[in-house]
Formats: sequence, structure tokens, C-alpha cells
Amino acid sequence: MPFRSPLRIMAVPLFGFTLALSTAATARAQEARTDRAAVRGVVVDDKTGTPLVGAYIGIQNRVTRTFTDEHGRFLLRDLPAGPVELMVEQLGYEAWSEVRTLEAGATAEIRIGITPDPVILPKIEVYADRLRARRNALATSVRAYDSAQLTASPAFNAMEFVQGRAVMPVRCPASIVATYCILRRGQVMAPRIYVDDVPYPPGLETLQLFETFDVWFIEVLSAGAQIRLYTKAFAERLALGKERMFPVIF
Repeated sequence: MPFRSPLRIMAVPLFGFTLALSTAATARAQEARTDRAAVRGVVVDDKTGTPLVGAYIGIQNRVTRTFTDEHGRFLLRDLPAGPVELMVEQLGYEAWSEVRTLEAGATAEIRIGITPDPVILPKIEVYADRLRARRNALATSVRAYDSAQLTASPAFNAMEFVQGRAVMPVRCPASIVATYCILRRGQVMAPRIYVDDVPYPPGLETLQLFETFDVWFIEVLSAGAQIRLYTKAFAERLALGKERMFPVIF
């Protein structure tokens, strides 16, 4: 009778036990997923029906959030079944919220129309034009990015957004009082940073303080020698006459 290793004899039941565990885990995961819900929809201008790019969609008292794409569409996954309060925000528009009851294992479809603020939105557009005119008058190269481009990107903050698009980040040497510099024309330097026309400490790390959703415009001057960031809160203050723009010093 040929010798049979005890290990080979044990292999079959051990494999069966492992398979049973794996099957049970998969079943539990599938069961858990059926207890969740999703919301798919589009956000439009309530007056014109125009899809809105970069609108914020969130759930009250939850960290879940997303932004509309270039067609105004969005998808929120892994939501609790039952009543949830959806919230929508967009620069120049009135905030929107509504309670919806979500069905477990289903995806709710919704079309959301939000109302433009009759005072703020036209003035924000005026100031956006003034920013463009100011850029065009500068005697240096300028690369500009608006809020739609920022929120449509996978970047979480402004530093993540500009790296690879407009600048090449590198670690600053000990001689420079900053953490992240840029490689510009073969030299390492700390870019000068302006936020809402106010000078901030140099270095790309300052841009980490600002999530892409909160940014109205980013301007990268002279291959990154100066980076200017404008927040949406600044845009609203401009529209309300509580702020003013200053000349670019370069």
C-alpha cells in the first residue's frame, strides 16, 4: 500500500473549510450591500435648465459628498436606506435641500433645479471678466483654471491640482524657508503665493489648505514663479461689495 502523507489527507477538508468561510463572507458582503442605497441625478439652473458643472452634493450630517460633472450629473453611492437630507450648493445660487426616502438596494433618480441669486450671480460673472482682463494685461505667461476644472478633477486640494498640470513640485533645499518648491527653468524656487490678493507664506504647501471645491480661480504666473488663488467666499464678498481687487505686483 503506497504511503499517503497526512498533509495531503488534510488538504481537502482544509480547502473546503476555507471555501466555506469565503462563501459566507461574500454572502454577508452582498447582504450588507442590499441594505444600502444610491442617488443618481442632474443639477440644473432652475430658470434656464442649463446643467451646472461643479455643484456640491452632500448628505446632511454625513461626510458623503460629490460634485457634478461637465453634464451636471452626479452619483452618490453607499447611502443608508430610509430618509436622508440631500444638500446642493453652487457659487452664485441659492442653497437647496430636500429630504428623500431611499429604498434599500435601489438607486433613486432625481433632477434638481437650483435658483440663481439675482444679485450675486451677475456680479460674480462681472468680476470673473475683470480677472480675465487683468490676466491678459500682464506682461508674462499666465495659466488659469476655474472652479469647474478644479471640482471636475480628482485632486482633493489646490496643491494636488497644480502639480503635474502647471508646476513640477520638488522638496525645498535647507536654504529655502518652505517645504515644497518648484523646478522652474532648471532652478529650484519657492513660488510666491497669493490668496484672495493677499500674500501668503511662499511654498506650494500653502495650497494644501484649500480644497478644490472652495476655490474659484487659480492663476499660475510665469511658469509658477507666482501662484494666485481666489476662493469662492472671496467671489461672494466681491459681489456684495465687501472686497475689492488689487493690482497684480509681479
